[in-house]
Formats: sequence, structure tokens, C-alpha cells
Amino acid sequence: MSEIREVLREAADVFGNDNNDVLAVRAVVKAKHETKKVWEQEEVSVKNLIREITKRVEVAREAIPRTESEEEHLRRVEQLESEKFVVAKACNSQEEESRQLEASMKKLQQAIRDLEFQKENAHVAVQTTVPKQRHEISLYAHIVPIKWDYENDATVKGLLSRKGSSDVRPFDLNPKSSSPFFITNYLWSLCE
Repeated sequence: MSEIREVLREAADVFGNDNNDVLAVRAVVKAKHETKKVWEQEEVSVKNLIREITKRVEVAREAIPRTESEEEHLRRVEQLESEKFVVAKACNSQEEESRQLEASMKKLQQAIRDLEFQKENAHVAVQTTVPKQRHEISLYAHIVPIKWDYENDATVKGLLSRKGSSDVRPFDLNPKSSSPFFITNYLWSLCE
């Protein structure tokens, strides 16, 4: 009998502890309800997301231009090709004009360098020639006593006086009717 009691106690322990089973069943039921609740929320969220995506698709469809027929497409492609040709031709023209302007600019830069070189040479020439010419003019002024009349640029006019004499000779020559050689010889003849 002690054995029977032992078996009954074990059976009572195994089957008599309904409280653990009830708690486990309640936990399963609670988990089922929570899972169902989360699932329902997810289902609502997914439905809302599907509605939003559907609206976006509709808006995108409306934004897409209507498709054109193949004939219209070919005509449009031909027009675009024509425009592309015109633009390419204009680009080529601009490039050629740019090359010509660059060449012209290089020529002008060379001309500027040449003119600056000539200017420098002219400056050097003036520095050496002007003092020499002043000396020559001063020498002629002491040798030949001529007083020039500068009022009229169209004539060679003035007075010639001889050294050591009170003789004054006026002269008035037209360079258009007389050569420079004649005018020079005539003035030298007055000096004698």
C-alpha cells in the first residue's frame, strides 16, 4: 500500500497541479490575443501603405506624357536630328570664327611688339639725331644770317642780311612752283 500511496501522490502531483496548466493556457491565450492585435494593426498599416502607394502611382501616371504613335515619334526624332545638325553647324562656325580671331589676335600682338620695337628705335634715334640737328641748325644760323618769317607755311619767306654790311635782302619763294634745289641755290646766291 505504501507503493500505491506513492503512485497516487505522484499522480496527484502530476495531475493535481492544475494551477500551472491553467496559467500556461492563460499565457497562450493572452499571447494569441496580443498577436492578433498586433497583426490587425499591421494589417491596417499595410492597407494604408497600399493606398498611399496607389495614389502615388496614379499621380505618376498622370504626370507621364501620353505616348505618341510611332509615326509621331519618328517625326519628332527627325526634327530633333535636324535641330542637332543646325546646332552642330553653328558650333563648327563658332569654332572656326574663334580660330580666326585667335590668329588675328596673334598677328595684332606681333604688330604691337613690332611697333613697340620701332618706337624704341625711334626714341633712340631722336635722342641721338635731335642734338645733332640742333647743332647743325645753330651752325647754319651763325654762318648764314637769315631771319625766317613763319607766318605763312605755304611760302619760304624771310630776310637775309650780310655780315659786316647793312644790306638786307627780303625773299619770298613758293615751294609749289619752285623745287627745293632751286630754293637752296637761290638762298646761297643771296648770301654771296
